[in-house]
Amino acid sequence: MAPTPVFSDLWRLSFQGHLTGGEIFTHGFWASAGVASDATIVGNAADAWLAAWLGSPALSVGATDVRHLFATTVGWDRVTVQHHNPATGLPTADAVPHLTSVTGGGSGQLPPQLSLVQTLWNGRVTGKRRYNRFFPPPFEPSVLGADGRVFSGLPGDLNTAVLAGNAAMVALPAPVSMIYYGDVDHTMLGLVAAKCDDIPDTQRRRRNQLVPVVTTTTF
Repeated sequence: MAPTPVFSDLWRLSFQGHLTGGEIFTHGFWASAGVASDATIVGNAADAWLAAWLGSPALSVGATDVRHLFATTVGWDRVTVQHHNPATGLPTADAVPHLTSVTGGGSGQLPPQLSLVQTLWNGRVTGKRRYNRFFPPPFEPSVLGADGRVFSGLPGDLNTAVLAGNAAMVALPAPVSMIYYGDVDHTMLGLVAAKCDDIPDTQRRRRNQLVPVVTTTTF
């Protein structure tokens, strides 16, 4: 396995949208780009990531792609990119919005608290500074089995979608790459793998009752 490339400039990519009933969501990750990058270059890369992520197959749960895991009333309204100083973690400029308009292709929505966590691993085997994480919007109910877990193949599908998104950004003429950034030690590291478990719940009391099954997919 080879980690994702790490370029010199640090950016935060945030994907923002709406849920059924009018609630909003945000998810995102750290990325690096070359010194000649600007908000337009990185914004276009973020658009490419979202398109590739949503377009990645999700056949394990009978969906054409990841986009069809979300209800048509779930949509992404804009992407923002913000340059940061890697030595301090502080932004160097205001976040720059890029309007987008993408909606889900499925039907129905789980409650907002029933969201899977997507973990991005930097390869460190010990310590607290091994991961960055983000929560995608809640999926449609068909992803759940009778035991309240998602079907076993879905975490791997979601990991593959993350890898597809990064591959789309790296393939651009001005490449951008997903990375790990530590806001305590201010470390930029390549990602080694995407990880996802099968419990769609952010409430700690439920996680304490269930043992998650984690699927790891290497970059």
